[in-house]
Amino acid sequence: RVEAEQSRAATEQTRVEAEQTRVEAEQVRAREFAGFAQDIDRASKQCFIDKWDAAWKVNDVVYGKYDPANAPDTAHPFFGNKIWMTYEEALTVYGRTNINGLQYSHRFYCENKIRTTLPIKIPLAASGSINTSGMFYNCYNLETFMCYMPGMAEKWTAINASNCDGMFYSCYKLREILTPIKLKDYPIKFPSCAALEWVVFRQLSQNVDLRDSPLIRTDALAKTVADAANTSAITITLHPDAYARVTDDIFAAAAAKNITIATP
Repeated sequence: RVEAEQSRAATEQTRVEAEQTRVEAEQVRAREFAGFAQDIDRASKQCFIDKWDAAWKVNDVVYGKYDPANAPDTAHPFFGNKIWMTYEEALTVYGRTNINGLQYSHRFYCENKIRTTLPIKIPLAASGSINTSGMFYNCYNLETFMCYMPGMAEKWTAINASNCDGMFYSCYKLREILTPIKLKDYPIKFPSCAALEWVVFRQLSQNVDLRDSPLIRTDALAKTVADAANTSAITITLHPDAYARVTDDIFAAAAAKNITIATP
């Protein structure tokens, strides 16, 4: 009986040692897998960084890049269109706005997670105009966006919109439209764009309604007036706060071009 007990004890000891060996082997495999996964994550992130940097270089001008050295904090190293973003935010912007051209109405309809867009190519179509109605409808986290024309200097680039009805409807956080807008046949409104500071219209010939945007900068307004090409009377309607900041020089320049700057 004693020998049997000793045999059982030896067997149990062997089992315990085998289990310990198994656990240690699992721990080693887990550490190896974690290291492998980290290597994959690092490689995947570096691949994304390369794509991000390439997407923001347009006509030899850099509008954004991965730039941790100048970021406001370690969590927001991805820069684009004057915005610092996290890795996850940058992935969203790249995944949802990496398109071939700005030629589809409602293209970003209700894309409420994007804070900005990659530089979007404006096609050089024969008609020269694009239907942008509802383009950013209800994109309530959008802060900035820009477009470009391949091979053309930034100063000559503009969104030539044939119909821009509701283009920025309910873009509550929109601060800057970094590409000028050229209206063809349709007036434009910016309903609920309370944060909008910068928008410039090229060769303006239609009415513009900015009554919901108290932060509009006077230098943007001055650029719009200076470049206006209207052949009949038009009106730029401003929020009372923005209207109060308009200088006498801007009023005079507008009046000389048959433009009325008004407030509700």
